[in-house]
Formats: sequence, structure tokens, C-alpha cells
Amino acid sequence: MDKNTNNELSIGWASTDLTPEKTVLVTGQFHARVSEGVMDPVTATALAVESVQDGKSRDYAIMVSCDFVAIPDGLRDAVRSHLKKSLPEIDSIRVFLNATHTHAGPEIRVENDVLQAGAQASPSFFFFPESHEQNNAAQTGGGNVPTRMGVELGVMDPADYVAFTSKRIAEAVEEAWKGREPSAIGFGLGQAVVGHNRRISYYNGETRMYGNTNDPDFSHIEGYEDHSVNVLGTWNKKGKLTGLVVNVACPSQVSEHSYQISADYWHDTRQELRRRLGKDLFILPQNSASGDQSPHLMLQRPAETRMLRLKGLIPSVAQKPDKNLGAPEALRKEIAERLADAVTKILPFVEKEKDAHPCFAHRVETVELSRRPLPSRMLRKRGRRLRNYVRNMKNYAATLKLTRRSARNNAGIRI
Repeated sequence: MDKNTNNELSIGWASTDLTPEKTVLVTGQFHARVSEGVMDPVTATALAVESVQDGKSRDYAIMVSCDFVAIPDGLRDAVRSHLKKSLPEIDSIRVFLNATHTHAGPEIRVENDVLQAGAQASPSFFFFPESHEQNNAAQTGGGNVPTRMGVELGVMDPADYVAFTSKRIAEAVEEAWKGREPSAIGFGLGQAVVGHNRRISYYNGETRMYGNTNDPDFSHIEGYEDHSVNVLGTWNKKGKLTGLVVNVACPSQVSEHSYQISADYWHDTRQELRRRLGKDLFILPQNSASGDQSPHLMLQRPAETRMLRLKGLIPSVAQKPDKNLGAPEALRKEIAERLADAVTKILPFVEKEKDAHPCFAHRVETVELSRRPLPSRMLRKRGRRLRNYVRNMKNYAATLKLTRRSARNNAGIRI
């Protein structure tokens, strides 16, 4: 963004709660998890940015961050469909959504979604890999749960949740757009240790994700770790800080095995930043490129755990701390403090060069990406594993049905 005194920047913020009111599937693992309540809310935050020149709109874009594992096509298109009706004056292609990649959010993939995994992760593909090209519409997502899982799980269908959440996201976009006001913007770069490279290399040439670093054959961590914290702040005409975009190269998956809905460490980070900078502050989190980054600790776990105890975040130290140090909630708070420290350290300097007259432009380019071809040997191996899994699930469902029938017949009760 280059400075141009003829331009005026107009900014609007909004946030909405996306926490499901019913039991849902929790996405982020290879097995189905049925939610057991809510640890903390999942939300969406919208930021509308418009460049105004001589009183006329010159260009604009609207960013939305969601506490989800990903943004599938179905959710994106549903949001845009709502906006075409509720906000026809904007081009919905200028509304782009990102996910924080929490592994404890609601399932938002539906039957028609074409995800990165696509047919490669679908049962039909594993059973009939030779017909992959004909089955490329097969999906990994939800829709009708009994059909997908082979067993009734008693959860809200993902399609119904997408209908609920897409409407709320669209309403947040509308609120941000209609609430924009003359503002200034500034950006800066800080540092905070959040992500760690999760690929562990051994002397035998093997590299494993989340490998054991206490193995005698452990050689080194395979690659780079990105500790940068990119921050963009917005201020209104009175000089009040109204919102922050915080960009971190690490998915929010400390609580990734939880059966409770959670935004993970971004919930704790939002709380900590608002405690320091104001309870009404909008915070839009972004997860930048971080394919091999993880918040799980791979080295020095005993020392890190000891520090959590000394800080009063945990009462005692686990004898053999795991990758979450045996205390995921404490690790989340530690990450939140690190991020808040990084943001508040650079914010006074960022504010010195905030700009109310930048040149702003939004550009769109569609890039076709090819799929990663998998070797036939790997496909056959995965096919066998999946067929065994499906067979076990069918046996489990049949056993459960017989157990319930027997209980009703013998005890006169219904379970």
C-alpha cells in the first residue's frame, strides 16, 4: 500500500458466535468424534477495508477469519449466496474466508465439497482406485451422517450446521461493511515461539511426523521453524485502536484430541489481548503457510513443563510429559501470553507510522493446483486398512443393535 493523500481508508469490523447449539461431529482427526459440550466458543471475525477517492469507492475487500479446520467450497459458496441477497452492492468474490485450523471445531464439509483430499480420501476411491477419475466427485465430508458413517451418531448433520453458520458469517460481513468509518492502518513484525517443526529425522534416513526425539537414532529436526508474528492494526479518527489482524505460522491444534468444541489457543489469545488492550477490540487471526509447523513441543519437554509450573500455570510436573506437556490448557495460555507480548511490544512503534491515506487494491487470480499422485503400493495398503475399518464398524454397529434389542427384551428398558 503506497501513500496517496487523495485516498481515504474506510474500515469496518464485526464478530459473531458460530458455536453450535446441538451435538455435532468434531473435525480434525481421522476418526469420528461426537462433541461433548463446549470448551470455549468458536467465532468468525470480519474486516471490511475500502479505499475511497474523492468520495467514491475506489476498491475494497472483506476478510473473514473462522475458527474451523478449513474453509470448504460449500461453506464459502453458501456465505456468498447469502450476501448476494443481503448485500447486493458488493461483489462476493471480494469476500475471502480463512480458517485458523483448529482441530476441535464443528464438521463443516458437506456432500458437494471438493476438498484438497477429495476423492483420494473417499471410501469409493480406496475400494476402487482404478476408477479414481470417474469418482472424483466423491467426498470426505458430512451431509447425511448415517449414510456416511454407517451408524446413527445422533449429531447435527454438517449440512444443517453449514446452513446455520453461513448465515451468521454473512450477517457479520454485512455488519462490518455497513459499519465502516474513516480509519488509519499500520503494520509491523514481531516474534513469538508458537510453532515447532514436527518432522523428526533419524540416522537411518527416515523422517517421521511427531517422531520420538528420545530415540537413540534421533538425528535432527528436519526443517525450518517460522516464529514471525505479522500484525496489522486499525485506528479510528479519534486514534482508538479498533482491531488487529494477527498472522502466525502455526495451526491452532493444542487441544486437537478434545471432544469439546474449542477455538484452541486463539480463544486464549483473544482473551489476553483484550485484557491488555480493551474488551471491545476485534481480533482477526490468520494461519499462514505452516504445513510442517505444530504447537506441540518436540524437544526439551521437561524443562518447558517446569517453567509452566514455576509460572503457576500448572500445579505439578508430569513424570513423562507428552507433546502438550500433560497440560494443553496451560500450554494454550503460555502461547497466548507469548503472542500478546509480541503484539504489545511492537504496537507502539506501528502506531507511529499508521496511515489514513494508503493506496489499497484487491486482486484475484485463480491458480489450478495438481493433486499429489500416490504410489500404487501405498493405495493398496490404505485400501486394506480402510476395508478393515469399515468391516469393524459394521460389526460394531450390528453388536450395538443386538445389545440394545436384548436389553429391551430382557429388562424391559430402552437404551
